[in-house]
Amino acid sequence: MEFRFENLAEITRRYMAQELSRDLIYGKLYYSPRLTPEGRAVYSILLEEALRWHTPHWLADALRYANYLRTTEERHAGGDEPIQARVPETAPEMLAVDEFNRYYMRGVCLRALAQGFEFVEIYRGRESVEPREASEALIGKQLPADRLLEDLRNWPEQSPLLGFPTGYNSGLSLRLPEPTPIA
Repeated sequence: MEFRFENLAEITRRYMAQELSRDLIYGKLYYSPRLTPEGRAVYSILLEEALRWHTPHWLADALRYANYLRTTEERHAGGDEPIQARVPETAPEMLAVDEFNRYYMRGVCLRALAQGFEFVEIYRGRESVEPREASEALIGKQLPADRLLEDLRNWPEQSPLLGFPTGYNSGLSLRLPEPTPIA
């Protein structure tokens, strides 16, 4: 299913790339354990290109066709002994969409602050057949852009203080709030 990024404009992309640069400077870029050593070596370059000029689908295709993701991974299935399991075929899309969206949301927060908005609004960016109740309850909620930006910069290492994002693959994102009409 297609993910809609409602405020994906050139200015938002610049803020997204700025946030990636920030993560690289501070050593905070998330590297999926599913990346191969070769994938890990080029991931930041591919991610930056996707953020600046492309889509999450472009990033997923780049990861898939160059075999930058492992085909198997170790899992613990109830017992002490780990098992080798196949990495799902959807892994490139899941990684690409989640990470693109995370930088997109950070870009929207920066853009909101630069444009004088105090809040950003949560919306459903991708339809879900079985949406989580916790996710549905957040749709339409406005959160302070400055505090949410800090949460997003620290997530996934730290749980978000504002309760958003709710986790991976939620289908939720952020947009600029509608300007309040002057009466």
